[in-house]
Amino acid sequence: MPKKVLSFYPKSTIVFIKKYYRFWQKVLSFLMKGTIALDKR
Repeated sequence: MPKKVLSFYPKSTIVFIKKYYRFWQKVLSFLMKGTIALDKR
């Protein structure tokens, strides 16, 4: 992310995005594992 964009958003928004980024990473990895498990059957 460019620093201009970061300064444009309030810090609370950045924290919010970071939390949800980690959350979505977990969800995506969980879904990937699920699809791999389904393919193996």
